[in-house]
Amino acid sequence: MGLGYRQTKRVWRRYQDQGDEGLGHRRRGQAGWRRKPAAERAQVLALSADERSADFGPTLLAEELAKCVLMVIVDDATNRMRARFFEEETTHASDDTFEGWVRRHGL
Repeated sequence: MGLGYRQTKRVWRRYQDQGDEGLGHRRRGQAGWRRKPAAERAQVLALSADERSADFGPTLLAEELAKCVLMVIVDDATNRMRARFFEEETTHASDDTFEGWVRRHGL
């Protein structure tokens, strides 16, 4: 079972008190602790339903983004921001992000 002696005694006691139900995880059927709020989930799902990503479900989208890096430039004085996703954090990614900033906002 991979359980220690004391844990095995607790599980056995719970089985005696509650039967088969006592062996299941007690949070089964409840929302996870790290679950995002419903409004945030709806917003992300609406973005993933965009026609450009119609063949991406939420899980595939999360897997694709997991190997990405977000390059961000923020101007503190004006709160302007430029952000782009790249596969890796490289010099090319930095240069491309900076070049886009300069083209749009100048130096």
